[in-house]
Amino acid sequence: MTWVKLCGLRTRADVEAAEAAGADAVGFVVTPGSPRSISPGEARRAGEGTAVERFVLTVGLGPDEVLEVAAAAGATGVQPYGER
Repeated sequence: MTWVKLCGLRTRADVEAAEAAGADAVGFVVTPGSPRSISPGEARRAGEGTAVERFVLTVGLGPDEVLEVAAAAGATGVQPYGER
């Protein structure tokens, strides 16, 4: 079985389209300065009430900060990257 996550989503319509297409998960970039970046609150609103897993992608945050952002975004997983 293949597991699919679509990243860089920004809106509720994006998430609904990904879910309808069969995605298992979606990713929200919450790194200021990224062209696809949204706030944790926007990520929460976009993914709230959907059946797909919701990941936040972060750059340059420590473990506690990553968990704080994930909680604010209502994420079910994290995808942290190193420094900028």
